[in-house]
Amino acid sequence: MRPSRLLVYLGVLSIVLIYIFLVEFKYKQSESERKEKASRLLQLDRDSLTEIKIVGSKDHPIQIKKGESNTWRVVSPIETNADTRTIEGLITSSASAQPEKIVLEKDADWNLYGLEKPSISVSFSANGKTVEMSFGASNPSKASYYLRVQGDPRLFLVADTLEKSLNKSLFDVREKAVVKFSPEDITAIEIIREGKQTNLNKTEGKWRITDPVDARAKTSGVRSFLMSLAELKAKEMLDAPLTENDSYGFDKSLNKIVLKGRDFSKKLTLGAISEKSRESMSPDNSVYLSVSGQAPVYVVEDKFFQNTKVDAESLTDKSITSFEPIDVEKIEIEFMDQKWLLSKSTDNKWKMEAPKKIDKLDDWLVSGLLWSLKDLNFKSEISPIPEDLSKYHLNNSPLQFWLHQKGSGSPTNIRMGWDPLLQATQEKIDSDPGQPNEAYGHKKIDKKNEQRTPQTIYAIVEPSVDRPAIYILDGGFVGRLRIDLDQLGQGQ
Repeated sequence: MRPSRLLVYLGVLSIVLIYIFLVEFKYKQSESERKEKASRLLQLDRDSLTEIKIVGSKDHPIQIKKGESNTWRVVSPIETNADTRTIEGLITSSASAQPEKIVLEKDADWNLYGLEKPSISVSFSANGKTVEMSFGASNPSKASYYLRVQGDPRLFLVADTLEKSLNKSLFDVREKAVVKFSPEDITAIEIIREGKQTNLNKTEGKWRITDPVDARAKTSGVRSFLMSLAELKAKEMLDAPLTENDSYGFDKSLNKIVLKGRDFSKKLTLGAISEKSRESMSPDNSVYLSVSGQAPVYVVEDKFFQNTKVDAESLTDKSITSFEPIDVEKIEIEFMDQKWLLSKSTDNKWKMEAPKKIDKLDDWLVSGLLWSLKDLNFKSEISPIPEDLSKYHLNNSPLQFWLHQKGSGSPTNIRMGWDPLLQATQEKIDSDPGQPNEAYGHKKIDKKNEQRTPQTIYAIVEPSVDRPAIYILDGGFVGRLRIDLDQLGQGQ
């Protein structure tokens, strides 16, 4: 067969395939979509919706309107913000709803099916037009409901899941967040827990405890607390709270939170255990909560306040360094008169240059060493640093680190010292020298190289992460370091 003729055949085949795809397949797909859309109970243009009304057995009629920025708001029986997720779910369920069956095409006796006085009616308004769905009685199997659409003569049978998705109470559709704020916008926090007060302030993006101590705060701990508070949801709201006799235990409260930011200030007061919790004797207590400037009394789960550690001791950042392990490019160590030098090669892999040359180290071992340093937390501190360092064995430190970081002009220097007379012997290895040392979580320790580990070590970090201080640390770090360096020396 001539090549030119083959090309003609291929061209014709391509045209046929394109025709089949564009005409036959696309037509069938669009026809299927058209039929599916036509079979829906309501033809809703969800983007044009401006109002939803729910008339049911759970509450007074509920009216919800779309406001500015396409946000929904409850306007009756009270005025409050709507729960966006719930409203969007309600619209989606209604827009995609299809009948299980058309019971009658016309001439239905609505009263016979409970539709003269519907149990629930939901209406949607858009572009000046309103369409309404009404639910009547359930069928004999209790798995479906009879339904009527305004202006449609047909009697439908729909799944009970549709009725459940639309049968909303006022509490269901309203915003349940106790206090709306962005954690990033908060600049000051006052926490009173069982009468003990902790104050925090944020300056240049960093949190600091100002009372009862002056100390750095754990950024992650403060942020976690604020995120949990921003996500706190009410289990119940009392829109007409009692105003006499301190019914909710707010006047004598020992638990309060004050949040402040630019153009923002809220005070949350935790009250007594809710009446329902007292009656049910449930171990998971719910408590009353008031928020300044907000009318309702909220009922929230007490576990948020019980499980959140917000005291000064828990929030104090006790780390002695602030470097990031990934930024370190060279490590110098002097340990008991021996020098170690580790550096990253051009391909970003770790190698050893002293005490011996090893071209490729286990990156996990080096990362583990760096994270051990980063995670060092002090038990207490001495500030300011006294002139005489001999008492802390820091005038001639037996252990020093220099961490050279990317983009940093000078290295971070960590000096450590300890009293050789106050040491605890490592756990003895009685048999095989290759047995794991469970005290430190590492594997091979040579019995002949077993050494003594101090109970307490003292450290100075320059430049300091906060005010200059001598940090008092647990001595176990020295024992773990010996093991890490021994493994690195073996090229493991």
